[in-house]
Amino acid sequence: MKANNLANEKKQILEDFSTDKELSVFDGPVFDGLDFDDLVFDDIISHLSRKLRQVESERQNAKSHYLSPSKLNLLQQIQKLNPVTLKELSEIEKVALSTLSKLVDELQKQSLVIRAQAKNDARKKWIVPTQKGIKRIEKSQLENKAFWQHKLKSLSSSEYQRLTHSLKTLLKNL
Repeated sequence: MKANNLANEKKQILEDFSTDKELSVFDGPVFDGLDFDDLVFDDIISHLSRKLRQVESERQNAKSHYLSPSKLNLLQQIQKLNPVTLKELSEIEKVALSTLSKLVDELQKQSLVIRAQAKNDARKKWIVPTQKGIKRIEKSQLENKAFWQHKLKSLSSSEYQRLTHSLKTLLKNL
């Protein structure tokens, strides 16, 4: 009975995705002629998600200066847009002002960003990365690159190229 309910739920989810033009992920040559139930795709994605969370947790525990991916991405965005207001960041990141304000506060407590008063408008505050923040970004990028090079070193050149192509395609379609 439980397996039947699960099969029905899975069937409904697949139908919902395949009928919604914006959500349809089952279009294109990869899925032509394949019965999705024959694929282990959902198991692979689930396992990959768990593994990535585990890897992030291990990396977090290994570093005293660890920044969560969301904080690191926010810091990178602040550096890219430098200077930027909280409102502009909120619109770009599509995150509520209150949530973003808390994240920026946390970055500020770590001296990774500062809030600077705008010269021409007393109400406006610019968010600017500090030198420490910029160095943290650079260090994190180097660590990230070294980490993934180590993890993927067993791949052949063609496997690496296929993986890179597949990940780029996935990101483009998300």
